[in-house]
Amino acid sequence: MLKVENLEFSYEGSKYVLLKNINFEIAKNELIALIGKSGCGKTTLFKLLLGVLNQSKGKISVFNKIYNDDVNLREVWKRIGYFHQEPLSQIITNSVEDEIRFALENFDFSEDEIKRRIDYVIKIFELEDIKEMVPSILSAGEVTRTILASIFALEPDLFILDEPTSYLDYYWKERFMKLLKEYCSEKKASAIYTTEFIDEVIWADRVFVLHAGKIIDFVKKDFLRDYSPLLNLLDDYSKFTDYIDKKNLPSIERIIEEIIKE
Repeated sequence: MLKVENLEFSYEGSKYVLLKNINFEIAKNELIALIGKSGCGKTTLFKLLLGVLNQSKGKISVFNKIYNDDVNLREVWKRIGYFHQEPLSQIITNSVEDEIRFALENFDFSEDEIKRRIDYVIKIFELEDIKEMVPSILSAGEVTRTILASIFALEPDLFILDEPTSYLDYYWKERFMKLLKEYCSEKKASAIYTTEFIDEVIWADRVFVLHAGKIIDFVKKDFLRDYSPLLNLLDDYSKFTDYIDKKNLPSIERIIEEIIKE
C-alpha cells in the first residue's frame, strides 16, 4: 500500500535535516497513529507521502508507484483521502452538498455515481439538516464533518489525515474513529493519522512516534506497556476513556517523554 525507504528531507536553503533515514511500510487494512511533539515534522511527512514535497533522499512508493517525475499524481490522489489540519482552509464552495460534489466532479465520476456517494456520506455524517447551508456560517465541527464526508465520498484506498478530529466534539470523535476503522476493514483500505489524544491512539494497529527526525514504530500494546490498567481495557472503549478521565492520564506528551528517555 505505502512504503517509505531511507527517507530524508530538508527544506530548500536549510542545512537542518528535519527527517532522517525514515523507513516504514503500511499494509492493507492497517491503521497507523502518528504522534510527536509540535514541530517535529508530522505535517511535512504527510506532504511527502502525498507527493506535494520532494524528498531530499530516499524513495516513497504508493500503490506500487514510485514518486518520480513520471508518476501521474492525479491518478494517485484519486485513491488518497487527505485531510489538512485546518479544515476551514479546505472549503471552496457555497454549500455542504456542493463541497462533497466538487471532490467527486474533480475526478470525473458519473452523475449517478456522484449522487449515490453524496447521499451515502451525508447520511453517515448526519449532514441532512445542513446540506444546503453555506459552510462559512457553520461551526468548526460541522465544517470538519463536511470535509471528512467529501473524503469518504471518494472511497479512497489510503487515508492521510492530519489531526482530523481536532474540532469534533466527544461524540463525533468516537463516531469518526469507528467509521474509519469499519471502512478500512470492509474496503481493505489503510489510514495514517496524527492525533494528540490517547483515546484515539487506541484505534490504531501500530503507533509511530516521530522524534528527532526519526520514526519509532510500536504495536499498540507495546506502546502502552507501562500502563497495564489501560491494556486490560483496550477492547472496551467506554471503560478505557472513563479510566483516562478519572485518572487524568496518561497524556501522549508524557508517553513520548518516557520513550525519549529510553
